[in-house]
Amino acid sequence: MSLEQTESQSNGSERALWWGMQLIFIIVGGFFFKVIYEVSIDFDADFYQRHILFINAVMRQKFLNCSLIMLLPFIVFFRRLSWQCSGEERILRIFAFSSALLIAWQLATLDYNYYYDTWHGWDRLLIIGAAIGVWFHPVCLPLLILQSYLYSRQLNYPLGGFDWTDKQIFLDLLIYAQLGLLLRIFVRVRAATILYMLVLIFNANYFFAGVQKLQLSPSGYEWVTENQVVNLVLASYHNGWLRSADGPVLSWLLDFAAAYPILLTLPTILIEVGSALVFLNSRLFRTIMLLHVLLHAVIMLSSGVFFWKWSILNIVLYLLVLPSRVGQLREMFSRRAFYTSLPLFMLCPLLFAPVPLGWFDTTYVPIVRAYAVDDDGAEAELEGFYFGPYNILFQQSRFYYLSHSNYIVGTYGGTDNYFLFKKLQEELSAAEVRSLQSRVGRPVYNQSSREAFEGFIRRFVSNANRAAAGGKAPALPQIFSAPYHIYSFAVGKKYDGHGPVGSVRVRSLIFFRDQLLEDVPLIEVDIQKENDGTGG
Repeated sequence: MSLEQTESQSNGSERALWWGMQLIFIIVGGFFFKVIYEVSIDFDADFYQRHILFINAVMRQKFLNCSLIMLLPFIVFFRRLSWQCSGEERILRIFAFSSALLIAWQLATLDYNYYYDTWHGWDRLLIIGAAIGVWFHPVCLPLLILQSYLYSRQLNYPLGGFDWTDKQIFLDLLIYAQLGLLLRIFVRVRAATILYMLVLIFNANYFFAGVQKLQLSPSGYEWVTENQVVNLVLASYHNGWLRSADGPVLSWLLDFAAAYPILLTLPTILIEVGSALVFLNSRLFRTIMLLHVLLHAVIMLSSGVFFWKWSILNIVLYLLVLPSRVGQLREMFSRRAFYTSLPLFMLCPLLFAPVPLGWFDTTYVPIVRAYAVDDDGAEAELEGFYFGPYNILFQQSRFYYLSHSNYIVGTYGGTDNYFLFKKLQEELSAAEVRSLQSRVGRPVYNQSSREAFEGFIRRFVSNANRAAAGGKAPALPQIFSAPYHIYSFAVGKKYDGHGPVGSVRVRSLIFFRDQLLEDVPLIEVDIQKENDGTGG
């Protein structure tokens, strides 16, 4: 071997080692930065009654310290950390800007919060301004992350359980982009290295979803061969999806899902697990991005769950890696990049905490619905959208704690227990289902959660009543509002907004094999108590 070849191999090994160290720094640093961000947003429910959240937050020492830690490096090294002029830097810039715009669009256009009865308008504008500012300088990245966490935490009060399934990945991407850029204070970091890390994190969420489905299966394949997507379609229908679809369309969808389940489950697994091959070459990369979009379209059709932000970001990535741009990203599709990504994908649950998206779809569907009750006792359903921006909590029926019954499955009838799934696939009588529920179900009733729910309903609906009576119910023009993550509509008569809501009745419904097994009232909240000043 010649001296030149030896030196070339040595330099290549050194570059690979240095590249690996940069990735490790970004991964480890991202974990600690996520902890710092989340710990700094430590405010109680009363804090969110203030009108300008950010100004009040910086008056708290913990939030101020976090803001300084995150912002000062970008201010001190403003020129060094500016976006560079290279082609790959422009691609990274577009990707970060797209992620920022998507999360900002959703948060800044959330429905009016009647619980706090305020727009928090200045905070919405700050989110929009910070997102736009990301295009001009990365100093706006930590500002957007801070404000996004701060603003969205209001939705944890007073009910808890705000759903981050479709949102967390975008804040994660911004945090890891911030870390990669900060590393430039000390060493030269190529934009392709940062983009590689962001693309890996994004695709790790798909890969982990597929792996989780395989892990739920005792032999590794039962989710593919036995899961019944038709159960998900029926559960979504009972929950208010596809209610306006033509009979033939719904019948075709149900018949197809029932007759050919493996044509839905097998491609799902192949697409999700196959996301680990995203760095093999640029052509496969673009194919996987389009398959992700197709997967989300099928999920939307069958369940009403719309991962619109994820779909748009997949399209952005597809456009950024068109053949005309691949030359600028050769490092992302090198052999070294591909082989490095494989162990990172395998370790993704430990490194990136991806969203768990795997379960078996059962024939047992518990639903909790809220109804407006008039003076004659007649009910009109309050759609989940009525309770925006808390609508997902209502659309996913996350109020089982109001019931003294045991529950055996979760949202839309999903369970991670294969053997329970198999049992529920049997032809059980109503008595056998109730017996199973009492034997293996978990008690979920919680008195303090029930009281918090009553207080929320009284305050939210009372404020909504007052706004409607004054003829100035606040709402953004539909053209500016972001799409919802979940779509479900009233099953029967819908509350049309005419006249105040005097009381709210919450009912528990349980369906098994398309048959209604239970329809019982859980709680009735008198809104008048709030108006009289006697409510919680």
